[in-house]
Amino acid sequence: MKKIIFLALDFPDVKVTSHLYSDLMHEFHNRGHQVLVVAPAKDQNKNSVLQREAGIEVLRVPTLKLFGTGKLMKGLSNILLPIQFTRAIKKHKITLDFDLIIIPTPPITLINTATWVKKKSKGLLYLILRDIFPQNAVDLGMMKPNGFIHKYFRKKEVELYNESDSIGCMSQANIQYIIDHNPEVDPAKLHLLPNWEKLHEVPLTGDEDDIKAKYGLTDKFVVIFGGNIGLPQKMENIIYLAKECTEFDEILFFLVGRGTEKNKIAGLIEKYDLKNVVLRDNLPRSDYNKILS
Repeated sequence: MKKIIFLALDFPDVKVTSHLYSDLMHEFHNRGHQVLVVAPAKDQNKNSVLQREAGIEVLRVPTLKLFGTGKLMKGLSNILLPIQFTRAIKKHKITLDFDLIIIPTPPITLINTATWVKKKSKGLLYLILRDIFPQNAVDLGMMKPNGFIHKYFRKKEVELYNESDSIGCMSQANIQYIIDHNPEVDPAKLHLLPNWEKLHEVPLTGDEDDIKAKYGLTDKFVVIFGGNIGLPQKMENIIYLAKECTEFDEILFFLVGRGTEKNKIAGLIEKYDLKNVVLRDNLPRSDYNKILS
């Protein structure tokens, strides 16, 4: 058995929904490892809470707003996050003897807490590299290159790669990008880690017509998007596509998710009076899988 700590930007209540990180932590748990997840609180509770969720210990930490907010608040929230996580770990007297520390990007700022835990625990640090930040913010026009803010986050990025013992990248192109732009990083640290999904069996229960009726999908050819609705996804493209498909009554665009651009997308749907687009928040996993099936 190994002791594992996962520092998360988001970790769902698995009784309601799940995602790739909750699937991963539960896989470790199911294989007999001891798992602690440190994640933002789901409510406005002012105090951190250490509780067991579906068999896994989760330390819920109050934070500033991390999603659906402006650039300044988002930046401040991410800078304060490691301070809040570290304080909560100390407050609950968590024994720092972890064999493995796992952090994802975003955010890169959690390297502060990860490095502290690593030094105390003498464990290994594994980085799941999903966003290459701050370069992606520069590419999206959200940050000026070589400015004060960019230099600060670039310094944290270099620290992130140097402190990590192993780095899982989403694609071979990501691996090459890190090698090309970070010559100080040992290429042996880098390996391919594609996104994953726990396979959920969706039994045919005979209620397919009910699910279709519940979400207005009856007799429709359904085009589905599920995930983050932010700047990188550029969901306007889907809205413009839907606008060009209004003459096809059977085509329905079913969009599921949340993010900083969700209100903008909702505004475009209203502006163009698109009856062929449905925009929903996260659905119960069982319903979403039935729709996909």
